[in-house]
Amino acid sequence: MTTACLFNPYDPAFLQDPYATYRALLSQSPRLKLPENFLQESVPNTDDWCLSGYADVSLALRDRRFVREWDNAKPAGLGTTANPRPEPPPFIKEFLSGMNSTMLFRDPPAHTRLRTLINKAFTPVAIESLRPRITDLVDYLLQPFMSGSQMDLIGDFALPLPVMVIGEMLGVAVTDRDVFKSWSIRIARALDATLASPQVLQEAAEAYRDLSLYLKDVIAERRQNPREDILTNLIRAEEDGQRLSEQELLSSCVLLLIAGHETTTNLIGNGFWTLHHHASARDLWANHPELGPAAVEEILRFEPPVQRTMRYVSEPVQLDDVGLQRGDSVYLLLAAANRDPSVFPNPDSFDITRKPNRHLSFAAGIHFCLGAPLARLEGDIALTRLAQSSLVVDTEVPAWRNMTVFRGLEQLPVHAE
Repeated sequence: MTTACLFNPYDPAFLQDPYATYRALLSQSPRLKLPENFLQESVPNTDDWCLSGYADVSLALRDRRFVREWDNAKPAGLGTTANPRPEPPPFIKEFLSGMNSTMLFRDPPAHTRLRTLINKAFTPVAIESLRPRITDLVDYLLQPFMSGSQMDLIGDFALPLPVMVIGEMLGVAVTDRDVFKSWSIRIARALDATLASPQVLQEAAEAYRDLSLYLKDVIAERRQNPREDILTNLIRAEEDGQRLSEQELLSSCVLLLIAGHETTTNLIGNGFWTLHHHASARDLWANHPELGPAAVEEILRFEPPVQRTMRYVSEPVQLDDVGLQRGDSVYLLLAAANRDPSVFPNPDSFDITRKPNRHLSFAAGIHFCLGAPLARLEGDIALTRLAQSSLVVDTEVPAWRNMTVFRGLEQLPVHAE
């Protein structure tokens, strides 16, 4: 495998600082054709492209010619299988099938149906009603930090908070939070296809199986004893006489867990690390907590929890002098688009008063992140408290997780002054 490609997610330097690569791509090759079979998830006999410019990424997120399902983009002559890659073992196939059945990996009309039903449970009113409880959880988790002892902001705060929130939304017992968190972490690693080894897939498949069995019991109990919560709303959701099937309900719960946990953990950790390097912004936020929503948007732009996504090309697309063909894979570098100087003045500057801030960290179009309101709410509450706290970071060499789709810290030692 060549390492000369301008976009090389396998390079350890990229893991530490992907933004140097994004700057180079934006200035030198915003539409980059990758070497053949460069990425592990490459489809044989098709081309892989990287798009980093804001206009191109935004177009691909919104244009229906860019699809999520391989069957809707597969060129003639590649066989009849839905996926041209080697057939996985049965237990891994079950995991991949379950994840691929979620709305995240579906196109209309299946995506439309699933999203419509889930939207009925995930309403703005339902999310805003969580504010008092999230505030209580934030204060509860931060209390031990005030002793002055060194603690890990990720493991002791940023990771358990969203797991607690999503867990309560899905009816997880307090005593099961740790195993719930473990399942979530193992499944999330498998979604980072660039680094998903057979062992990672096996661990994710086992976690998916165990989590599904757990959720089946929770769902059965909630059918018998409904509550005023998101899970009950998902069970009751109906549109034109249709409801979520048992498998769709399970897959949707898993997706909410992974998306809600992974993005919010990284948002909080990346946010506090960014504030550590921008003391004036932290002071401004601490003294003006009403800036919280705008500050969260700037963190999402500047150090986004999700760095990229991908689409398949379902019919030829011409981007100026570049032609994309049916079956091509297109990697959309959200984090690069967020620093496109043609859209964001001084893109490498962190400015919590930035307006407008049309970042793409939650994607756009029909796949705009369903959990964005919840992530924003948790981020606002948690990071406002952190900005106002006496916590300081105890390292200048952060431990970034070995992932390229998601970006987040493995740990972040802090103490209260």
